[in-house]
Order: sequence, then C-alpha cells, then structure tokens
Amino acid sequence: MLALFGSFLCCFLLISGLTGKGEDPEHEQELPTVIIAILARNAEHSLPYFLGALESLDYPKQYISIWCATDHNTDNTSKILQQWLLAVEQHYRSVEWRLQDEPLSYSGELGPKHWPRDRYEHVLKLKQAALNFARGQMSNYILYLDTDSILMNNQTLKLLIAENRSVIAPMLDSQTYYSNFWCGITPQGYYRRTTEYFPTKNRLRKGCFPVPMVYSAFLIDLQKNDSKNLEFYPPHPNYSWSFDDIIIFAYSCLAAVDGP
Repeated sequence: MLALFGSFLCCFLLISGLTGKGEDPEHEQELPTVIIAILARNAEHSLPYFLGALESLDYPKQYISIWCATDHNTDNTSKILQQWLLAVEQHYRSVEWRLQDEPLSYSGELGPKHWPRDRYEHVLKLKQAALNFARGQMSNYILYLDTDSILMNNQTLKLLIAENRSVIAPMLDSQTYYSNFWCGITPQGYYRRTTEYFPTKNRLRKGCFPVPMVYSAFLIDLQKNDSKNLEFYPPHPNYSWSFDDIIIFAYSCLAAVDGP
C-alpha cells in the first residue's frame, strides 16, 4: 500500500540542471493550481539562489500562489523576502506573507542549529497553516520548499505533477552523505540505513521509488483522497515517535495509507 499512496521519492534527473523551453502562452491549457510554501529563518546566504531558481520554474505564475513565513531571524532574511515579494507579487496568483520580528530565538535555544521542542512545534504549526491555507484556497497542490533546496531544473514542478503521486519529492544533490529522503525507518521512527540508499543517492537507480521519508522539498497532491487525512499538527493521536517535524509527517503519511 505504501508503494501506491505513501511518501514517494522521484529521482529521474530532476535536479541535474537540465532545462526545457516554456510553453507558448497562446497554447497553454488550464493547469493545476499550486501553493508554494516557504518557511525561512536566517536564510540570507541562500535566498538569492533559492528565489532565482523559484522564479525560473517553467510553470505559469498565474497558477502559483506564494505562502511565505519567516521569524526568529538575526540577519536580513525578512527584508530580502519582503522586497522580493513586493517585486514579484503582480506576477503570481496570490501572495500570503507572515512575518514575526520578535523574538530572535526560542526559549532554551543554544544556537541557530539547536532544535528545542518549541522550535519543532512552531515549524509544525507553520506547515499546518500553509496546508490549511492551500485547502481553503481549493488549490490542487502544495509544494513545500526549504530555502536551501535549490531547484536547478526548471521542469521540476511539471515533472513532479506528471508522476501523479499523493506525496512526491525531487531527489536533491548534496556534497555530503545526506539527501532529502530516507530509504528505511525503524519501528521506533529512527533512520535505518539500507542497501538501496547510496545507489539511489548516487543516481545509479533512476525512476520513482517508494520511501518512508521525504523532507526539505516535496509536493502534496491535495486532490487525492488519502492526502485529505495528511496533517502536520497536532501529531496523529497514535504518534509515539520522536517529536520531530519530518518524522511526524512521515508517520502522518503512513497513517493516511492505513486509515484512521
């Protein structure tokens, strides 16, 4: 069942830098509407690359709405985002802007890389707010993007939609051992190394594969029946794993497949 309805990893040259020509506007057919959800914190260093790639997506902007939230910043993230949104707002279907200037850190936070429970909970609530917004707007899809996820292939959104999956992610390249997916997960919700991981990450396997975890960049098809049960916050009533936003969503995908 997970192979049909769970979290999916798509790794067929999506982030290889290949590009394609845009469609002739005179021949554009009615396309699905997409909410792009952006959660940013202290992202000044990556925003120029991230926003440039976002603007370059080969998908008509009149079918895209931007939902953007930023908070707890100690750099110019909020200013950069606000200036960008003002510059591009007229081109997109709509823009939803959520800014929180204070406080600059979470209670008990030891540094920007530290994740106390309050931080996880806040991120979960923001992701849920974006999901509620997309459902309220009757959007067909919602694409969650971290600001360090640079979509180098401008066909990414179209390719993801074409796969017709409930939850799907482009495989992101990195210079470390990590990507934006897990191939295995333990019964306690922790990472489990599998023999499929490195062949997939190194693109020795190409295609669309079922995996138990995707994060950082993923698309939800809001038209699918099973996606109607997906939630970020509060966690599923039966959830007992670590209080972590990506693990909570992975469990939500499993619960959506299995039913209430």
